[in-house]
This record gives sequence, structure tokens and C-alpha cells, in this order.
Amino acid sequence: MQNLLQFQYHLIRESREVVFKFLESQVKEDFLVALSPFNDKNIRYMLVHVANTYIAWINNFVLKGNRTFFSEDEILSFDQLRAIFEEVDHIMNRFCFKFSENPVQALKGYKCPDK
Repeated sequence: MQNLLQFQYHLIRESREVVFKFLESQVKEDFLVALSPFNDKNIRYMLVHVANTYIAWINNFVLKGNRTFFSEDEILSFDQLRAIFEEVDHIMNRFCFKFSENPVQALKGYKCPDK
């Protein structure tokens, strides 16, 4: 049977691809337009935020990595968005491999020191 974590993440990747295809074909350059429901942020900002969330929680916390975050100002095209999510996919592959034996185990990570 396929690994549960890998299967779940596969479903996420398929859903993300549907979103990307829609954005590329219908939204196009409007993905840079500020939207009031997003607190005057744009779609690009939200997608970069999602990628950074994977980096923060999965890579830096659980896997104890030290990857810096992406800046939404540096991501100007759909190709760049796809590239950052390819990196997220690599992070998730490492995560799924590491935790495939026991997908319901409690995860412990590095706690940032108080500031």
C-alpha cells in the first residue's frame, strides 16, 4: 500500500496544479493585483506565504533545517511560483520519507528562543 503521507501530499499537489493552471489561464497578470479580502495583499503574496509556511513548519521546525524564507517581492512570474513549490515538494518528500514508518507520531522540533 502506498505510504499514507505520500498519498495525502500527492492530493495536495494535484489540487495545487489545478489552481496554478486556473491562475495561468484566467487570472494571468492580475495575480499581482491587491485584493481587499486578502487584506490588500495579492494572490502571489498568499502563495508565497503558503510556501514559506511549509518551510517554517516542516523544514525548519520538524526537519531542523535552516532554509530562509522567500520574499514575495522577488517572485514575479508563474514559473518562479512553480519553482518555489518544487522546492516545497522536495521538503515534503524528505518529510514523508522520514515519517513514513509512523505517520501519526508526535512531531518535535526546534523551539525558537524567546526574543
